Amino acid sequence: MLNKVLGKKIRALRIENSMTQSYVAGMLNMSQSAYSRMERGETSAWIGKIDSICHLFKVSLQELL
Repeated sequence: MLNKVLGKKIRALRIENSMTQSYVAGMLNMSQSAYSRMERGETSAWIGKIDSICHLFKVSLQELL
């Protein structure tokens, strides 16, 4: 459940900031396909990237979760 909710938030932030999946994946040091799975809520890979995600989108952990 959390994976899906967070995936939707990350996708919305990416679109809001006019970023492509490839760009965000590169900034997070992961493949575009792995990032895409994260956005769709199919994986919990975001756990290891949470600090980087917050920094990239300039949001706090509380805002993200």
